[in-house]
Amino acid sequence: MSGGAGLIGGDWRPLAGPGFVSRAPADGAELWSGQEGTAEDAAAAVAAAREAFESWRRTRLEDRFSAINRFAALLKAREQDAAALI
Repeated sequence: MSGGAGLIGGDWRPLAGPGFVSRAPADGAELWSGQEGTAEDAAAAVAAAREAFESWRRTRLEDRFSAINRFAALLKAREQDAAALI
C-alpha cells in the first residue's frame, strides 16, 4: 500500500515532503509507504482546522450530538473495515 496525499480541508492534496516507509515492529515488513508533509502542508492543515472549528463551534449542541451519533453508527456498520486499517 502506498500514498502520497493528505486530507486537508476536505480535499486530498499531494504532499511534497520526502518519502518514508512504515514497518511492522515484529518483523520489519513494509506496511505502508508514502510522503511526509512539509511545513506548508502543516500550515494549510492548521488553517483548515481553524476554519472548520469556527463553523463547528457555532453549531447547536443537538446538531453536534446528531453528527457524532451518525458517525458512530457509520463506524459501527463498517467496524471490520476500520479494524483492518489500524
